[in-house]
Amino acid sequence: MDAIRLVALLSQEPLFADRLRRRWRPGSWRMNVPLVPDGLGEAALLHFPREQLPQLVETLRRQR
Repeated sequence: MDAIRLVALLSQEPLFADRLRRRWRPGSWRMNVPLVPDGLGEAALLHFPREQLPQLVETLRRQR
């Protein structure tokens, strides 16, 4: 699943590590993945503060 790969990638980045590993704190991310009979659904909803979007874009650009 792409969302899990994204979270795994970003959790190695110092800027995002705490935001992804610590739940229910200001600035932390949330992921909602539906459960289906044979495991996890194909789609996921990622929730994060929009203020982090420029940092996310820059981090992903560096990953190319």
